[in-house]
Amino acid sequence: MPDKNTIDVRSLQPLSLSVRPQIAIGLPMARMQYLMQVAGDEQAPHFVPAQAPVNDGVAAQATGGQWLYRPELRVAQRSMEPMGPEVRFLKDPAGHVRLQFELEEAPRPGLPAGAEPLAVKVESVALTWQEGGQARTRPLDGPTLVGTDDPQNPATPNFRLRVGVELTPEEVDPMYRALSQLGAGAAVTVNFSYGYWLDETIVVDDPPRRPPPIIRDHRIVADGVGSLGVRASLLRSAALIRPMQVRPEGPPTPPSPDPVALTAPLIHLTTVAHAPRLKLDGLIADVRFNPDLISGVLDRQRQRQTQSNFRQVTLTRTVPFFFDPALEHNRPVFSAVVGDASLGAAWQNIGFGLVRAASFPNTVYRLPDEIRLAYNPDLAAPHVIPALYRDAEDEIRVRVLLRAAPWYDPASLVKLRDTLRKTSGGAISFATVVMGGYEKAVLKLGGAFPDQVRALGGAQDIEIGLEGSFEIVVDLSLEFYRLLAQLLVGPIGLTGQVDVTLNMAAPGDPTPQPQVFHVPLRLNLADVASLPLTVTLPEGNTTDLLSPGQVVISSGAGVDTRVGGCAARLLQYDENSVTPLEVFAAQVDGTTFPLTLPATGGVTLNVKPTADLGGELWNAIQVELTGHELLTPAAQVLEHIHEVAPSGSISWRLQVECPLLTRTPLPDAYQTLYRVEVQIHSAGFADQQVVLSPAAAQATLNMNQTLRDIVGNAGGSVNRFQYRVRNIYFDHQGQWSEPKDGEGSNLFVFPNATTND
Repeated sequence: MPDKNTIDVRSLQPLSLSVRPQIAIGLPMARMQYLMQVAGDEQAPHFVPAQAPVNDGVAAQATGGQWLYRPELRVAQRSMEPMGPEVRFLKDPAGHVRLQFELEEAPRPGLPAGAEPLAVKVESVALTWQEGGQARTRPLDGPTLVGTDDPQNPATPNFRLRVGVELTPEEVDPMYRALSQLGAGAAVTVNFSYGYWLDETIVVDDPPRRPPPIIRDHRIVADGVGSLGVRASLLRSAALIRPMQVRPEGPPTPPSPDPVALTAPLIHLTTVAHAPRLKLDGLIADVRFNPDLISGVLDRQRQRQTQSNFRQVTLTRTVPFFFDPALEHNRPVFSAVVGDASLGAAWQNIGFGLVRAASFPNTVYRLPDEIRLAYNPDLAAPHVIPALYRDAEDEIRVRVLLRAAPWYDPASLVKLRDTLRKTSGGAISFATVVMGGYEKAVLKLGGAFPDQVRALGGAQDIEIGLEGSFEIVVDLSLEFYRLLAQLLVGPIGLTGQVDVTLNMAAPGDPTPQPQVFHVPLRLNLADVASLPLTVTLPEGNTTDLLSPGQVVISSGAGVDTRVGGCAARLLQYDENSVTPLEVFAAQVDGTTFPLTLPATGGVTLNVKPTADLGGELWNAIQVELTGHELLTPAAQVLEHIHEVAPSGSISWRLQVECPLLTRTPLPDAYQTLYRVEVQIHSAGFADQQVVLSPAAAQATLNMNQTLRDIVGNAGGSVNRFQYRVRNIYFDHQGQWSEPKDGEGSNLFVFPNATTND
C-alpha cells in the first residue's frame, strides 16, 4: 500500500561538520624560537661587574657600548577598531573555546637613546586567580615572541608575547569569571630568563667584537656564518617574528649572495584578534633543527652555565588580567562566550562558491556544492542502516535511516582558501569552512520514488538544519525498499534539493533581501560527503623537523579508497595564532595519481615548494585530496551494509515432509529404516534440524530471514535455503547427503539410497 510509505527528517547536532584543512605539523614555532634564542646566548652581551644588568628601571651599558635593560610587561592594545585590550575568548564552529591574548613590553621613560631590552627567553607562562578562597593556576603553553616595527626606539614596545590556549569545556566558565570579576585577582605570570657574560677588563679602543646584524631594506644582513648555518648573534635577532610593510604580490625576491640575506615578510591583519599576521624573519634554509643539532644546542647551554663568567638570570613579571565586561572596549574580550559575536559581511560569490564572513576566527560560511550520504567509519560504509520488521497487520516492512551531510568540492576549497588569503590581505588565511548564516533550508525530495512516499504530518516541504548532518528515516514496504536499494547503487541515487534562503542585503542595509539558492541532494553509495582521513609527518624522521618534505596520509574508512589527486601547501604554523604565519604553494613529487589508499597503514607523499622560496622555512604541510572515493563497487557496498548493519530479521514457516514415510509397509530397501533426519541451513542463522518418522512424517519449523536474503531474491519474497538428509536405521546411522538447494515454504525430502549407508 503506497500510502503507508512515510518519510521523516530530523537535524542532528548543529555546527558539527566544519571543513578544516588537514595539516601535519613538525617542530612547534615557539619551541623552534626558544632553541634559536638558546643558541644565540653563545654571543650574549658582555658587561663589567659594575654594569651588570640585575636591576629594574635602569639601563646597563654593555662593553660594546649598547644600552640594555630588563623589560617590563603590560597587556597589549588592539591597533584596529574596536579599540581595547588584545585579549579574546574565541569559539570555533564545533563550540571549542580558545583564549588568545598578547602582552607587550612596557618601556620606562628616560631610557638612553637606542636602549633595547635584553634578549629574554620565556621559560613559563601561567594564569593565576582566586576562586572560592582557593588559589588557582592554569599553566599556558610557550608563547610566540613578536618583534615590533621599530626596535631601536626605547619609547615604544620592542616585542610582544602572543599566547593561545585551547580550553576544555570545564575550564570556560571559571576562566570567564576569573577575567571578568575584580575580586578574582587574575594575573598572568611570565618567567623570563636571560644570559650575559661578565668581563673583568675591557679594551676600550677595540671595536665591538661581534657587531649586530644590519637591517637594510627589510633585510637582515650578517657578515659571517657560524656552526648552525648563521651566526649566533643573527639567530638571536632572527628568533623574533617581526611585522614588515605591505608589499605587492609578485615573484619571490631572489636570495642575495654573501653576506647572507634573510627575506622579510608581508604584514597581514586578522579580522578577529586584530593581531599582526607575521612570519619568521631570518630563518634560512641552512638552519635545520634536527635532533642532533638540538642536542648540541642544549649541551652547549649546559656547558655555558658551568663557566664562571657566564650568568643566567631569572626574571618574573606579573601582569593584572581583569577586564570589566561593563566597559564597551572590553566587550570583544568576552563576546564569544556570552553570545555577542557579530555575523560579519554579506554573502558574495567570489568564483568558488557563495561565501560569507563567519563569527568565528579564520572561518567562513559557504554554501555546499551538494548534499550527500555521510560516512560511518564504524560500519566501514556510508551511513545507511536498514531494519526489517513486521507491522501490526503482519506485513513485512523496512525502516531505513540515511544520514546526509553537506559536501564541498575539494578542488574549489583549495582555490577558495588561496583567493580569500589574497583578497583579505591574510586576514582569512587557510580558512575553516562551515555552513551557517542562512535564513532557512527546506528539503525537497524528487524523482519517481518519493511520489509514493508521504512525509510524516503531511508536510510537502521539510525544513532542516544544514549546520551539521541530518537524518532521513523512511518506512517502506518491501517493494519500495527494493526500489530504494536500486537507487542507492545506481549512479544518480535518491535525488532532490535543498532550497536555502540567504539574505543578500549589503552590510548596514536594514531592508532584508531574501534570495533562494538550490543545493542538489544526491544520495548514493558511491559518492559520500567525506571520507575520514589523517595527515601526519613520517614517524622516526629525524632529517628535518623544520621544512619537512614528506607527509603520510592514512585512511580511517576501514576499507580501501581511491585518491584522484592531491593539492598541498606549506605552512608556517604557530600554535599561538588562529592563522598560519605564512602559506606557500607546493606540489606532490614522484607520485602517480590515481592511487589506492589502503584500509590500514598509510601512503607517504613527497612534497616540495612549487617555486624557489628564497630560503623561507615552514614547519607544517597541509593537503587536500581530490577525487577521494570508495574503491568498492556500490552493489558490494550494499551487500556489506546488509551484512554488518543490525538489519533485523523476520520469521517464516517451513513445512518439511517425507512422503515415503507415509507408506505402509515401507519398501523392501528401507525395511530397517527407523527415522529420517533433516538439517536446514539458512545463512546468518544457526542450523535447524527435524526428525521425521512413519508416525510423524511431517513437521513445521520457524525459520528466520534477513533483509539481505529478501533483497537478494530478485523474484520476490521466495524463501531460499539449503538442506541435507541422513538416514537413521535400527542398528546404525547413515551418512549425510550433499547439501541441496531449497525454496518456498514446503520442503519434500526423501531418504538417501541405502547402498551409500
